[in-house]
Amino acid sequence: MKTSKAQRKAVDKYKAKNPSKQKIYNYRSNARAFIRNYANSEDLDELKKLIAKRENELKK
Repeated sequence: MKTSKAQRKAVDKYKAKNPSKQKIYNYRSNARAFIRNYANSEDLDELKKLIAKRENELKK
């Protein structure tokens, strides 16, 4: 089903009003796509270390 003009306009308005949320969404989507489709075991090991480091930073 095609998206209506009103819905498309609402989405564009939301993106314009919330650029930081859109940026975070894009980063998250890209990270997941990289992990699912392109990462090798070395990449995954590095990401695990980075995630553990970030989790420790957030706990402080």
